[in-house]
Amino acid sequence: MGYETYCLVCGCPTSTGLSSVSLFVDQLKQCIKKCKNKRIENNWQVENIFYELLENNIIDQEEHDHLSEKENLLFLDKDNKYNWLSELYLLHKNGNIISVEPEDSWEGIYVDTNGNSYDASYILNEYQYLSDEKNIINMYDPLSTAFCGDGFIIHKDCHQLVNDQLPDFNFKNMCLQKINYNEIYPYMRSEMPWMKYFLNDKQYFLESPLNNNKNKKRINSIIESMKFI
Repeated sequence: MGYETYCLVCGCPTSTGLSSVSLFVDQLKQCIKKCKNKRIENNWQVENIFYELLENNIIDQEEHDHLSEKENLLFLDKDNKYNWLSELYLLHKNGNIISVEPEDSWEGIYVDTNGNSYDASYILNEYQYLSDEKNIINMYDPLSTAFCGDGFIIHKDCHQLVNDQLPDFNFKNMCLQKINYNEIYPYMRSEMPWMKYFLNDKQYFLESPLNNNKNKKRINSIIESMKFI
């Protein structure tokens, strides 16, 4: 696939992988403001930000090394707060709902408890540049026989929210549409921009909607914009 896979409902990542973010968010915000090289605005991996700040003489080597030390980084896969991102269902195109975990979310590969592998389907909204030619669009149309992939990935917590509004929600409820992911859409990139969430004070996006009411409200607004059949 070569593009990170996001949850059908909330638009958030579907794994934490080896992701890390800096614990010195406020300090980095100030450093980035001082950097005249605007390339840094497109570097959302923490190690790239450190490198750009060093190269542009915003920080020195000692500061760079200090920021890069493991004890000054938060590894999301080691923090229970973010476990929900990897707790997933595949809404299979045959209507089944299968519990899966990420094997390679960048390639869209997920496995179930029996070791069966599945290819996640693209969310149409992730690919705004697609041609309107019917034979291409059909690859992303859940109602088309040319649909590409095994089905959509959804967080288990997000599935619970949808079920509150539409009991027994599954793949066959979906129809072709461009879901309104609102403010999270800029974060749905080919590679997950972890530091961007924190630098923009949007880290609550990454917290379970069952534990964070602000994120729950955001996701419910997306659900309300979805069309069902």
